[in-house]
Amino acid sequence: DYTVTYPTDVTNVGEKTVKVTGIGNFGGTKELVYTITPCTISPTVELSQTEYIYDGNEKKPLATVSVNNVVLTEAKDYEVSYKDNKNAGTASVIITSKGNYGFSEFEKKFTINKANIKVKPKDVTKTYGKEAVFALEYDSELVTYEELMQVPNPVFTSDGAAANAPVNENGYEI
Repeated sequence: DYTVTYPTDVTNVGEKTVKVTGIGNFGGTKELVYTITPCTISPTVELSQTEYIYDGNEKKPLATVSVNNVVLTEAKDYEVSYKDNKNAGTASVIITSKGNYGFSEFEKKFTINKANIKVKPKDVTKTYGKEAVFALEYDSELVTYEELMQVPNPVFTSDGAAANAPVNENGYEI
């Protein structure tokens, strides 16, 4: 006959020792050492939001990380960092394993779309045979008027107002 003594922690990563001790007609003790290694299964990552509109602030969607349908705990099982998450374009959430998990760094991408800046003509002047000259009025907290004027070859799109503009002998009135 014998007794078996297990370590207090039998679930977390690390080296563990099981002790077998003979009783009655059996004597002696034997210690068996084994190691629990980190889980290396790739996680599933879901983001709270995958598309944003640029507003000058960093975007940090919440990440739900799971392995084999078990939801992991941030700071205990993994760390979160972000890459390219302020300007318009493709941004990333980086998941780095820790503790009982040893999966490779995992990257989940999300999109920051360009913001629309509404610009409309103000003080339009038109001389026959020449291009219209106008100042711009705009509505944006994202750029200053000076920054807007530095954009090379800006592209303006119409909201359709000119289609309904009244016509007189001098052309359209905008």
